[in-house]
Amino acid sequence: MGGVLAYADKVAQACELVTRGRELAEDLGGEVAVASLWGEGNAEVYFRCGARRVLGLQKPLAPETAVEVVAEALALMTRSTGAKLILISSSKRGKELAPRLAQKLTAGCITDALAVRVQEGRIEAERYALGGSTVATEVLGGEIFVVAVLPGKYSSHEDFPASGETTLLEFTPPSSPLRVVERRPKAMEGVNLEEASRVVAFGRGVKKKEDLALVEDLARSAQAEVGCTRPVATDLQWLPEYRMIGLSGKRVKPEIYFAVGLSGQIQHSVAIQGAKVIVAINSSKDAPIFKYADYGIIGDLYKVLPKLSERLRALKG
Repeated sequence: MGGVLAYADKVAQACELVTRGRELAEDLGGEVAVASLWGEGNAEVYFRCGARRVLGLQKPLAPETAVEVVAEALALMTRSTGAKLILISSSKRGKELAPRLAQKLTAGCITDALAVRVQEGRIEAERYALGGSTVATEVLGGEIFVVAVLPGKYSSHEDFPASGETTLLEFTPPSSPLRVVERRPKAMEGVNLEEASRVVAFGRGVKKKEDLALVEDLARSAQAEVGCTRPVATDLQWLPEYRMIGLSGKRVKPEIYFAVGLSGQIQHSVAIQGAKVIVAINSSKDAPIFKYADYGIIGDLYKVLPKLSERLRALKG
């Protein structure tokens, strides 16, 4: 059928796709290449992850380049390699990029894939369905396929020879109908919930914003990052959206996850399945979160959290 082209904004995510792409390329009877739009400084890393070719641009793009221009550049690289399967990291930007690229290539497209494989010559992908309550297998039709894979679903292996072919393509960015009139830095605190080893998340069980002090105290005692459910971030706006955990937010896989005063509906629970240990604290014994928890405390969080924080501090001391 053809080879595989992998692309992600972040090097680590690109390496995940390259490693998996090499396996898929063997099934397709081709090779795996990686698109590097911002410069060629990481070519050796991509080679060690399994790439046979690294494609760049004679004039690298800036990281803030509009997504429609990025799609045009990837379309050029796809045609240059003859790739039939394009793997993209399903980040917030990647989910916007994938369908734009598919439109330019007249390709089938799936985003937020949990897994992708070649089955009897067909491209199959698994993704959440029915609000995250089940996993569906979807089959792509056509000749070219664009699949955006959720970050962290595959591991990268840097055990291949650090050599391969590097090709620089000439690319003239198309004019964009959009005009940037102002840029403002997004307020961030260096938080990366997706890589945190410990997370304390809370929901509507916390009654007042002033009561966040109890949650923050537990987080300090556990040396954890603080997360929240969608209503807390979007409706109440107690915390910024980059701390939101769920299908429309972050997916986490910490060593330990404290679920405080949150019901654990499927939209939240599917995003914490990677956690090794889940500790749930809820006043209702029927809360869905207890179905996923390794340890559960049925009680008033206003009474439980101070005692739990005190106990954790004592263990550290």
